Amino acid sequence: MALTQRHQAEVSARALRFAEAVPLTDIPELLAQIRARVKACEIEDSTNVRLHLAASIKAHILSGTGVLIEVENNDLKHHHHLAIDATTLVQINQGEHIVYVDVNGVYQTQKAANASISRKFTELYKPHITPNPRGKPFSVCWFHGTPWEVYLDENTFRQVEREPELIEDDVLNSCLTEEQVVSRIVASVAEAYKRRRERLHQLSDNHHGV
Repeated sequence: MALTQRHQAEVSARALRFAEAVPLTDIPELLAQIRARVKACEIEDSTNVRLHLAASIKAHILSGTGVLIEVENNDLKHHHHLAIDATTLVQINQGEHIVYVDVNGVYQTQKAANASISRKFTELYKPHITPNPRGKPFSVCWFHGTPWEVYLDENTFRQVEREPELIEDDVLNSCLTEEQVVSRIVASVAEAYKRRRERLHQLSDNHHGV
C-alpha cells in the first residue's frame, strides 16, 4: 500500500511539473524552433494562422496563462483583400509588469511589441511600398494601383473576445488545415521541452538519492 501511494504521489508530481509553464527565459529558443518548423512546412502566413499560433503558445508553452491580444493596423484593416492586417500576442501579467509573447519573440513592454509588429508589417508589405521623403513607418502603399497612406506603427491592441478552439486531430489524419498544422508544431515543441525538463529533474533526484 505504501509503495502504491508513493507511486501515485510521484505520478501526480510528474504531472504537475509537466503542466508547468515554460520559463520566459527559455521561451525564445522554443519560438525559434517553431518558426523554423513553420517555415519548413511552407505555411501560408495569414491573420488566422497568427491567431492560432498565439493561442497554441498560450495553451502549450504558457500552460493557459495570459490573454490573447489582437494587434490590428489602423490603415491595413481597411484593405479587406489583404491576407494579413493584424497579428496576435499573448499578454502575461508578471505582478505589476506586463509581458507580451508571439512567435517572433518575448517583449517586456507594449512599445517593444509594437515596434516588432511594425517591422514585420513593413517587411511583409515591402513589395507594395513606394519610398517617400517622410520615410518609415509612414509609407505610401499601392494596392490594386491605388495609393494609400499607411502608418505601419499605428496599431490598436485589444483583447480577443473569442479564442479559437484548438482541435486535436488523429495523428494519421493527413488533411489538416494550416491552423491545425501550426498548433501541432507548437504542441510538439512544447512537449519535447517538457520531456527534457523532466529527464533533467529525474537525473537530479537520482544524483541526490531521492
